[in-house]
Amino acid sequence: MLKTWIAVAALSLLVGCGTTFDRPRADDSEVQLSFDYVAVGGDAMMDQTLGITNSSSGTAAVPTLSFVALDAEGQPLTEVTVGTAYGSDRGLVVAPANYEVLDVLTFEGRGADRVEDVAVTVDAVRTLDGSDTWYPDVEYLDADGRTVPSAIEASTARVTNPGSQDYVVRLVGIEWNAPPPGRPQQARRVVPLEKPVLLPAGDSVDIAVPAHEQGNFGSLKAYISVK
Repeated sequence: MLKTWIAVAALSLLVGCGTTFDRPRADDSEVQLSFDYVAVGGDAMMDQTLGITNSSSGTAAVPTLSFVALDAEGQPLTEVTVGTAYGSDRGLVVAPANYEVLDVLTFEGRGADRVEDVAVTVDAVRTLDGSDTWYPDVEYLDADGRTVPSAIEASTARVTNPGSQDYVVRLVGIEWNAPPPGRPQQARRVVPLEKPVLLPAGDSVDIAVPAHEQGNFGSLKAYISVK
Protein backbone atom coordinates (compact mmCIF):
# COMPACT_ATOMS: atom_id res chain seq x y z
CA MET A 1 0.00 0.00 0.00
CA LEU A 2 1.28 3.46 -0.84
CA LYS A 3 1.40 5.57 2.27
CA THR A 4 -1.63 7.86 2.35
CA TRP A 5 -1.39 11.22 4.10
CA ILE A 6 -4.51 12.89 5.47
CA ALA A 7 -4.66 16.25 7.21
CA VAL A 8 -7.56 16.10 9.64
CA ALA A 9 -9.29 18.92 11.49
CA ALA A 10 -8.98 17.83 15.11
CA LEU A 11 -11.64 17.75 17.80
CA SER A 12 -10.14 18.20 21.27
CA LEU A 13 -10.94 15.58 23.90
CA LEU A 14 -10.88 16.04 27.63
CA VAL A 15 -9.77 12.70 29.06
CA GLY A 16 -10.32 12.00 32.73
CA CYS A 17 -9.38 9.09 35.00
CA GLY A 18 -6.16 10.72 36.14
CA THR A 19 -4.19 10.43 32.91
CA THR A 20 -1.93 13.31 31.94
CA PHE A 21 -3.48 13.18 28.47
CA ASP A 22 -6.14 15.45 29.95
CA ARG A 23 -5.60 18.90 28.46
CA PRO A 24 -7.25 19.88 25.21
CA ARG A 25 -4.90 21.58 22.79
CA ALA A 26 -5.91 24.87 21.23
CA ASP A 27 -2.77 25.52 19.17
CA ASP A 28 -3.16 22.70 16.61
CA SER A 29 -6.19 22.83 14.32
CA GLU A 30 -4.97 19.87 12.30
CA VAL A 31 -3.17 16.61 12.80
CA GLN A 32 -1.50 14.88 9.90
CA LEU A 33 -2.00 11.13 9.75
CA SER A 34 -0.69 8.56 7.29
CA PHE A 35 -1.59 4.91 6.87
CA ASP A 36 0.41 1.99 5.54
CA TYR A 37 -1.05 -1.51 5.17
CA VAL A 38 1.38 -4.44 5.15
CA ALA A 39 -0.08 -7.84 4.28
CA VAL A 40 2.98 -9.96 5.13
CA GLY A 41 5.28 -8.66 7.82
CA GLY A 42 8.20 -11.05 7.39
CA ASP A 43 10.09 -13.11 9.97
CA ALA A 44 8.96 -12.52 13.58
CA MET A 45 6.60 -9.77 12.43
CA MET A 46 2.81 -9.73 12.47
CA ASP A 47 0.86 -9.92 9.21
CA GLN A 48 -2.06 -7.75 8.08
CA THR A 49 -0.90 -4.70 10.02
CA LEU A 50 -2.03 -1.13 9.54
CA GLY A 51 0.62 1.46 10.35
CA ILE A 52 -0.84 4.71 11.68
CA THR A 53 1.67 7.56 11.66
CA ASN A 54 1.00 10.84 13.43
CA SER A 55 3.41 13.49 12.12
CA SER A 56 2.09 16.22 14.40
CA SER A 57 4.43 17.89 16.87
CA GLY A 58 3.36 17.56 20.48
CA THR A 59 -0.20 16.39 19.76
CA ALA A 60 -1.36 12.81 20.18
CA ALA A 61 -4.19 11.71 17.88
CA VAL A 62 -7.04 9.30 18.56
CA PRO A 63 -8.63 8.57 15.19
CA THR A 64 -11.76 6.58 14.51
CA LEU A 65 -11.20 4.78 11.22
CA SER A 66 -13.26 2.81 8.73
CA PHE A 67 -11.96 0.50 6.05
CA VAL A 68 -12.78 -0.92 2.63
CA ALA A 69 -10.95 -4.05 1.52
CA LEU A 70 -9.37 -3.83 -1.95
CA ASP A 71 -8.24 -6.48 -4.41
CA ALA A 72 -5.01 -6.52 -6.41
CA GLU A 73 -6.46 -4.04 -8.92
CA GLY A 74 -7.54 -1.65 -6.17
CA GLN A 75 -11.21 -2.51 -6.59
CA PRO A 76 -13.47 -2.68 -3.51
CA LEU A 77 -14.41 -6.10 -2.19
CA THR A 78 -17.87 -5.15 -1.03
CA GLU A 79 -18.68 -8.46 0.68
CA VAL A 80 -15.57 -8.39 2.88
CA THR A 81 -15.88 -7.08 6.43
CA VAL A 82 -12.76 -5.50 7.91
CA GLY A 83 -12.16 -5.86 11.65
CA THR A 84 -9.42 -4.65 14.00
CA ALA A 85 -7.55 -6.23 16.89
CA TYR A 86 -6.86 -3.03 18.84
CA GLY A 87 -9.97 -1.00 18.05
CA SER A 88 -8.84 1.79 15.73
CA ASP A 89 -12.30 1.50 14.18
CA ARG A 90 -13.76 2.38 17.59
CA GLY A 91 -11.44 5.23 18.55
CA LEU A 92 -9.37 3.16 20.98
CA VAL A 93 -5.84 3.55 19.55
CA VAL A 94 -3.73 6.56 20.54
CA ALA A 95 -1.04 7.63 18.07
CA PRO A 96 1.50 9.76 19.97
CA ALA A 97 3.12 12.78 18.33
CA ASN A 98 5.81 11.91 15.77
CA TYR A 99 5.11 8.21 16.12
CA GLU A 100 3.91 5.22 14.13
CA VAL A 101 1.61 2.74 15.88
CA LEU A 102 -0.01 -0.42 14.57
CA ASP A 103 -3.35 -2.11 14.47
CA VAL A 104 -3.97 -5.61 13.14
CA LEU A 105 -6.71 -6.08 10.55
CA THR A 106 -8.92 -9.09 9.91
CA PHE A 107 -10.95 -9.89 6.80
CA GLU A 108 -14.10 -11.98 6.73
CA GLY A 109 -16.64 -12.76 4.04
CA ARG A 110 -16.69 -13.73 0.39
CA GLY A 111 -13.46 -12.58 -1.26
CA ALA A 112 -11.45 -12.31 1.96
CA ASP A 113 -8.71 -14.42 0.37
CA ARG A 114 -8.35 -11.80 -2.40
CA VAL A 115 -7.59 -8.81 -0.17
CA GLU A 116 -4.36 -7.08 -1.12
CA ASP A 117 -4.86 -3.59 0.30
CA VAL A 118 -7.29 -1.39 2.23
CA ALA A 119 -8.74 2.07 1.78
CA VAL A 120 -8.78 4.03 5.04
CA THR A 121 -11.25 6.76 5.98
CA VAL A 122 -10.85 8.96 9.06
CA ASP A 123 -14.38 9.27 10.42
CA ALA A 124 -13.36 11.33 13.45
CA VAL A 125 -10.22 12.34 15.33
CA ARG A 126 -9.63 13.58 18.84
CA THR A 127 -6.43 15.13 20.14
CA LEU A 128 -4.54 14.81 23.39
CA ASP A 129 -1.55 16.68 24.78
CA GLY A 130 1.04 13.97 24.47
CA SER A 131 4.65 15.11 23.99
CA ASP A 132 7.55 12.84 25.02
CA THR A 133 5.35 9.75 24.91
CA TRP A 134 7.00 6.37 24.31
CA TYR A 135 5.20 3.18 23.49
CA PRO A 136 4.96 0.51 26.20
CA ASP A 137 7.44 -2.34 26.42
CA VAL A 138 6.21 -5.87 27.11
CA GLU A 139 8.22 -8.55 28.92
CA TYR A 140 6.98 -12.16 29.00
CA LEU A 141 7.18 -13.97 32.35
CA ASP A 142 6.51 -17.58 33.34
CA ALA A 143 4.72 -18.74 36.48
CA ASP A 144 7.94 -18.32 38.49
CA GLY A 145 8.50 -14.76 37.32
CA ARG A 146 11.34 -15.65 34.98
CA THR A 147 11.65 -14.04 31.57
CA VAL A 148 10.63 -16.28 28.66
CA PRO A 149 11.28 -15.55 24.98
CA SER A 150 7.78 -15.80 23.54
CA ALA A 151 4.19 -14.86 24.28
CA ILE A 152 2.98 -18.43 23.96
CA GLU A 153 5.15 -19.41 26.96
CA ALA A 154 3.99 -16.54 29.16
CA SER A 155 1.72 -16.65 32.16
CA THR A 156 2.16 -12.93 32.81
CA ALA A 157 2.94 -9.88 30.68
CA ARG A 158 4.89 -7.09 32.37
CA VAL A 159 4.00 -3.81 30.65
CA THR A 160 6.32 -0.83 31.18
CA ASN A 161 5.83 2.84 30.33
CA PRO A 162 9.32 4.10 29.39
CA GLY A 163 8.30 7.72 28.73
CA SER A 164 7.59 10.77 30.86
CA GLN A 165 3.80 10.85 30.31
CA ASP A 166 1.26 8.76 32.19
CA TYR A 167 -1.14 6.94 29.89
CA VAL A 168 -3.80 4.25 29.65
CA VAL A 169 -2.76 0.88 28.24
CA ARG A 170 -4.69 -2.10 26.97
CA LEU A 171 -3.28 -5.58 26.49
CA VAL A 172 -4.67 -8.14 24.06
CA GLY A 173 -3.79 -11.74 23.37
CA ILE A 174 -3.87 -12.77 19.72
CA GLU A 175 -4.37 -16.33 18.54
CA TRP A 176 -3.25 -16.70 14.92
CA ASN A 177 -4.51 -19.01 12.22
CA ALA A 178 -2.35 -21.31 10.10
CA PRO A 179 -2.73 -19.99 6.54
CA PRO A 180 -1.93 -21.81 3.31
CA PRO A 181 1.58 -21.23 1.96
CA GLY A 182 2.01 -17.75 0.54
CA ARG A 183 -0.99 -16.27 2.35
CA PRO A 184 -0.79 -13.87 5.30
CA GLN A 185 -1.48 -15.05 8.80
CA GLN A 186 -4.69 -13.69 10.29
CA ALA A 187 -5.78 -13.10 13.87
CA ARG A 188 -8.30 -15.88 14.49
CA ARG A 189 -9.15 -14.68 17.98
CA VAL A 190 -8.38 -11.49 19.93
CA VAL A 191 -8.90 -11.50 23.70
CA PRO A 192 -8.64 -8.36 25.86
CA LEU A 193 -6.64 -9.14 29.00
CA GLU A 194 -7.61 -7.07 32.03
CA LYS A 195 -9.43 -3.74 31.84
CA PRO A 196 -7.68 -0.58 30.58
CA VAL A 197 -4.94 0.32 33.08
CA LEU A 198 -3.57 3.78 33.92
CA LEU A 199 0.21 3.31 33.76
CA PRO A 200 2.31 6.10 35.32
CA ALA A 201 5.48 7.26 33.57
CA GLY A 202 8.42 4.99 34.31
CA ASP A 203 6.23 2.40 36.02
CA SER A 204 5.24 -1.19 35.20
CA VAL A 205 2.19 -3.36 35.67
CA ASP A 206 1.93 -7.15 35.60
CA ILE A 207 -1.10 -8.49 33.73
CA ALA A 208 -1.86 -12.18 34.11
CA VAL A 209 -2.80 -14.44 31.23
CA PRO A 210 -5.76 -16.53 32.43
CA ALA A 211 -4.75 -20.11 33.14
CA HIS A 212 -7.15 -21.51 30.54
CA GLU A 213 -5.65 -19.22 27.88
CA GLN A 214 -1.97 -19.87 28.56
CA GLY A 215 -0.30 -21.35 25.50
CA ASN A 216 -2.97 -20.03 23.13
CA PHE A 217 -1.59 -16.63 22.21
CA GLY A 218 1.13 -16.19 19.63
CA SER A 219 1.20 -12.49 20.48
CA LEU A 220 0.60 -10.40 23.60
CA LYS A 221 0.38 -6.78 22.51
CA ALA A 222 0.11 -3.65 24.66
CA TYR A 223 -0.91 -0.31 23.19
CA ILE A 224 -1.75 3.19 24.37
CA SER A 225 -5.49 3.74 24.54
CA VAL A 226 -8.28 5.66 26.23
CA LYS A 227 -10.79 4.44 28.79
